[in-house]
Amino acid sequence: MTIITDILSVPGRKVIPWSNYIRSIESLLERIQGSVAIYGGTPASERQGIAARFQNDPDVRVLIANPAAAGTGFTLTAASYTIYETLSWRYDHYAQSQDRNHRIGQTQPVTYLRLLASDTIEEAIVSALERKSALARSLLGDEGAGDAVSQLTKDEMCELLKTNRIPAKYRLAGC
Repeated sequence: MTIITDILSVPGRKVIPWSNYIRSIESLLERIQGSVAIYGGTPASERQGIAARFQNDPDVRVLIANPAAAGTGFTLTAASYTIYETLSWRYDHYAQSQDRNHRIGQTQPVTYLRLLASDTIEEAIVSALERKSALARSLLGDEGAGDAVSQLTKDEMCELLKTNRIPAKYRLAGC
C-alpha cells in the first residue's frame, strides 16, 4: 500500500498492481478507493468497459488485475507503473501483462516493480521467469537483448533509470 500511495502522490499517475490471488485482489479493491479490477470474478462482458474507464477516466488511477484475465486483449497504456504483487510460473502471463503497458499510444516510460521476499517461492519463480525469457529471446533470434544492460557502469545504469534510454554506445544500429 505504501508503494501505491507514493506513486499516486503525483497527480495523473496511474498504476496496475498484478496479482494471481482472488483474496489479494479483493482486499486491494476494498483498501484503494476508486480502484477497479479485472480478474476471474469480473464478468467478461464488463472487462473492456473497465479497461476503457482506466484508460480514459482521470479519477480511475488504479487497475488491479490478474494476468490470466487481463493479460491479453487490453490496452493499458495509461499506467506508467506496474507492480507484481505475486508472480506465476507462466512466462506467457508475465510477458503478456507487461505488454499491456507497451502498446501503440504509450508516451511514458513504464516502471515495473516485483515485490519479492527473500527465501520464498517467489525467488524461484523469478529465476524460472528469467530463464524462460532468455529462452524466448534465443528462440526469436534476439539472443543479445540483455547484453547491453549487463555491461552498464553504475553511472550508466543510473542514467538509464532516469531517462529510460540505453546509452548510445550500447544501442543497436538504427535504434
